[in-house]
Amino acid sequence: MAIVSSTVLKSYFEVGDKPTEAQYIDLIDTLFDQGVAVGIGEMQTDSLTSGAFVSEVSRLAGTATTLANTGTGEYTFTVQSSAHVVAIDIDGDNTILNGSNELIIKINNSANSQDRRFIVQLLDDNNDALVDQQLTGTAHTQAVSGNITTITLPGMNGFGATGYRVLLR
Repeated sequence: MAIVSSTVLKSYFEVGDKPTEAQYIDLIDTLFDQGVAVGIGEMQTDSLTSGAFVSEVSRLAGTATTLANTGTGEYTFTVQSSAHVVAIDIDGDNTILNGSNELIIKINNSANSQDRRFIVQLLDDNNDALVDQQLTGTAHTQAVSGNITTITLPGMNGFGATGYRVLLR
């Protein structure tokens, strides 16, 4: 709709007012335009790769997230101070798994002294279909300890050359 002044925004929310849909849209548009919608700035994207392991980290504030291959089939994202990770998208195939056909993802958030759990979704890259993790034997486990989140995805070898996508939210 429109970018409006703070005086106009405040007038939408005075005692007894019932803001309209258009007024809420003005509020949202104005806050995003000013980069304060979440109080810490615009979304940043870090594109990180390690061999066939390709990822994008969407974050608010802070400096770029780093990625390390910390062992066969194990990858660690290190979140920098003041950063807030919103999402991590990972593309991979059988070549990045450990000997047990697992993919282990760690998110180290020690710089922010923050424990964090993620919603984990698995998609087949062949058709972008959401995979039923219980049915296919790829049900993940997730543990959080000492500001490090560890997500283990078993049975990932069934995706072949087309690979898979892991979405963390």
